[in-house]
Amino acid sequence: MVKVFASKKGDVVIDWLVVIAALLVTAILFIVAWQVMGKINTAFQDNPHMLNESKEQTSQFYTKMNGWMDFIFAFLLFGCWIASMIFAYFIDSHPVFFVLSLLMLVFVIIFGAVASNTFEAFTDTTAFSTAENAFPIMLFIMNHLVETVVVIIFSVAIVLYGKYSRG
Repeated sequence: MVKVFASKKGDVVIDWLVVIAALLVTAILFIVAWQVMGKINTAFQDNPHMLNESKEQTSQFYTKMNGWMDFIFAFLLFGCWIASMIFAYFIDSHPVFFVLSLLMLVFVIIFGAVASNTFEAFTDTTAFSTAENAFPIMLFIMNHLVETVVVIIFSVAIVLYGKYSRG
């Protein structure tokens, strides 16, 4: 079997397209899960047959849920960023390919803008408008996804092409 894509150096574009899509899906799933947990919490609190201890634990879990989901989202983004920088350091690449890489990464920036607009349209609906106060870190990242992607791209490019030395 012949390998069509033998080199893995150009996969950074595909990798960041997947990361952006995963961030979008994760953000939407976190908001939906938080909304569902809110409805479960309300049902528990309104049920007279539930024990007070169950009501209290459900309420505590619901109030803490958005905080840890917010930090998990930020951790995922920064973890992917750091991993990209580490992997970029171990790739041998010539600085001549910097311009070509920038042209390819324009697609990543465009996809980031589409993902950001999709997320904004999702959170602008009345059903999910309460998420604006519940997830400040996630909303900041998703509303500024294009700027975040540009910073990540340039930091990875600096690591990738800045270490070049004539050998």
